[in-house]
Amino acid sequence: MELREKSLKPPAFLTPLPSYKKLFAYLLLFSVIAGFAVRLSAMPAGDALVFGGAEGFFLIALPAFFAAVLAASVMDRRQFRKRLKYFAFTACLGAILNAATFIFVSYFLAPNSLSGEHAILLANAAVFAIWMIALVIALSARLRYFFLAFSQPLLTLAFLVLWRRLGIIESTVLRDASIWLLLPKLAVASGVLLFAMWAASKLINAPARNNFGVSATQAASLFFAQWVQGSKGLEQILDEMGEDIETTIGTVEFRDLDGKRKAVFLTPNVHFGPFGNIGGSEFPAILSKELGRELDCEAFVFHGTVYHDFNPVSSDSVQDLKKAFKHCLAAGSQNRSRTGALLTSNSGDASVDGFAFGKGAFLALSPPPFPAGDFDFASGYALALKASQKLGTTIICDRHTAQKRVAKWSVGSREFYEFMDAVEKLEAPKQKPFAIGVAADALDGFTVKNGIGKGGLKVAVIEIAGKRHCLAVFDANNMLPPLREKLVGTLRKRFGFAYCDVFTTDTHAVNSVETVHNPLGANISWPQLEEILVKTAGAADADVQAATASVTSQRYATRVLGAGKAGELASTINAIVAVARIAAPAVIIISLALALLALVLI
Repeated sequence: MELREKSLKPPAFLTPLPSYKKLFAYLLLFSVIAGFAVRLSAMPAGDALVFGGAEGFFLIALPAFFAAVLAASVMDRRQFRKRLKYFAFTACLGAILNAATFIFVSYFLAPNSLSGEHAILLANAAVFAIWMIALVIALSARLRYFFLAFSQPLLTLAFLVLWRRLGIIESTVLRDASIWLLLPKLAVASGVLLFAMWAASKLINAPARNNFGVSATQAASLFFAQWVQGSKGLEQILDEMGEDIETTIGTVEFRDLDGKRKAVFLTPNVHFGPFGNIGGSEFPAILSKELGRELDCEAFVFHGTVYHDFNPVSSDSVQDLKKAFKHCLAAGSQNRSRTGALLTSNSGDASVDGFAFGKGAFLALSPPPFPAGDFDFASGYALALKASQKLGTTIICDRHTAQKRVAKWSVGSREFYEFMDAVEKLEAPKQKPFAIGVAADALDGFTVKNGIGKGGLKVAVIEIAGKRHCLAVFDANNMLPPLREKLVGTLRKRFGFAYCDVFTTDTHAVNSVETVHNPLGANISWPQLEEILVKTAGAADADVQAATASVTSQRYATRVLGAGKAGELASTINAIVAVARIAAPAVIIISLALALLALVLI
C-alpha cells in the first residue's frame, strides 16, 4: 500500500483546477488589486484605485488573457474549452510574477531606472520559462508551438511600451520606449533560462535513465498528457520498463438447458491498473461489454489474485485477452455439469466461499475486514492448486471490497497460511441441480468520479437445493466496509439469500490525479446505489432458470509492469525528488543571476 501511494500519489500542486471562467475572474480581480498596490506608493488611495486598477487591467490582465486564448486556439480548437483552463492557469502564474515585479520596482527601485527595466525583462524571461514548462512537460506540446511561450512576455512588454507612449499616467516600471530595443534583451535572458532548464532536466533524468533507461521529464510529460487529454502515450514508458510473463485466466460458463449461453464469469490474473485509461485500467468494462456482446450473454469480470506488478503495459492487449478467454471457453465446452454446491470455509480471520460445479469450482476470497489489499499471484496460484486437489479445476477471485490500510502479505505470512488452512478445510459436498439468474445495470447516473467504471453493476443469483445465493459485482476499485455491510444486509433482508456478498473489479479507471484513492462509497449516494442494487438483484432473482456450467483455466502470456517494478519506481521517484530539491533551487538562482548579468552587459 505504501509503495502504491508513493508511486501513484501526485504532487501536492496537482490539485483540480477551477474552470477557465473562474480563473479569468481571479485574474481580473488580482490584476486590479496589484495595479492599485503599485500606484499606492505615489498617489492617494482613490486615485490609485482608479488609475492603478486600470493599469493593472491593461498591463497584467490583458496580456495574460490574450496569451491563454491564443495558445488554446492554436494548439487544438476541438479541445478549446478543455485546454483553455490549463492555459489560463499558466497565464495567471505569469501574471502573478509580473505583478510582484511591478510592485517591487515601484517601491524599491528608482522610477524609469535601468535596474527597473532589467527586473521587468528578467521577470518576463521567467514567464517564458513557466510557459515552456507548461507547454513541453504539462501539455506535451510539439516544438513548433515554441513561439507560444513568448506570447505573454511579448504582449506584456508591448502593452508597457504602448502605455508609456500614451502618457496617460507616468510609467514607473519601464525605461526604454521601444519594443525593438527590448526584444533582443528578452531573447537573451530567455535563452539563458532555457539553457538552464535543459541542464536541470539532464540532472533530474539521471536516476530514471540509470534504473529504467527512460527519461523522467518525458515520463512526466506523458503523465500530464494522460491527465489533461486522456492520452495513452505513457504506455510507451511502461512498455520499456515491462517484462513478458505467463499468468492464468479462468472462466465459468453458464448455459440454459437449451444450450443458450446465459452468463460467463471471467477471472484474468492481470491487475486492472495503473490508473485512468492506461494499461489494464479499463479492462473490466471492455471485457464485460465487448465479450458480453460477442457471446450474447452477461459477462461478469472478477478481480484475480494479483498485485500491481501484473499491470498490463498496453491497453491494446485487452484484445489478446479477449481471444484467450474465447479459447478458454471453447476448451471447456465439453465439460459441462448440471449440478452445483455451495462451498464455505473459515480459518482464523480468513474465509473462503464459492461454488462447485461438477469437476470444477469458483472460489472468492478477501472478505472485510481482512485483508484490504490485493493478493499476490504466488499466493493465489498456491491456493488454487491446493483447492484443485479436492475440487478439480479451481478459479479463485478476490472480492476486493475491504478498503482498509493493511500491510501487503504474501506466501509465508500468517495471513497466507490462514487462507491455506481455510482451503484445506473445504469439503466437496454432494452436488444437486442448480439454476441461475442474471441482471445488469449500467449505472449511467454515476461517473468515474463517483467511483463507478463503465462496466456498471452485474448481479447473479444461483439457486441450489431450494436455497438462493447472490453475487453482486460493481465495476469499482474497492469498497468502504460500512457500505459493503449495508448492501449485503439489505440484500439478505429483502430476498432472504442464504449466501450473499458484493465484489468489485478493482478497476483503476476510477483512479486519477484528482482521485488517487476512490473506493466505492467515498463519493457516491449510498441510498441511490442501494436502490439500484435491490432493483437489479430483483431482476436477477426473477430470471432464475435451470442451467449447466463448465469451469476452465488456462495459461496466458502477456507483457506487464513486472515484479518489484512498483518499488523500483517509488525509489526512483524519491531519488528524482531528492535531486530536484537540491538542483532546482541552485539552477534557478544561478540562471537568474546569469540572465541578469547578460542584461547588464548588453
